[in-house]
Amino acid sequence: AESVELRGVLGGSSYSKTLRQQVLRRQRDSRNVLIFGESGTKQDNLAFLIYFGSAGRKRQQGLDPGQLLFVDCSSVSAQGVRLFGRPGVPGLLDVTEEGTLVLSRID
Repeated sequence: AESVELRGVLGGSSYSKTLRQQVLRRQRDSRNVLIFGESGTKQDNLAFLIYFGSAGRKRQQGLDPGQLLFVDCSSVSAQGVRLFGRPGVPGLLDVTEEGTLVLSRID
């Protein structure tokens, strides 16, 4: 069995191995990623791993990796206005541009 190394994802199960491979794959491409799961399963850690792996690659290529922003939606009022902005006021999607926006506690 081939070992896939990735700091931050532990375990020897087939699920852990698949998860490591998927994170490494997402670090190499520029597609959008949706991470979801039960509360407490540390989706934010996966977002960190994907972002920092891809940010390092982008910097090596001379590209701007953009920002990494975390938003706890349970503590934000008028999420729609803040997420999409309004005339003259940029929203979070505008601010992150090529970066990564992580939304947590979405009801």
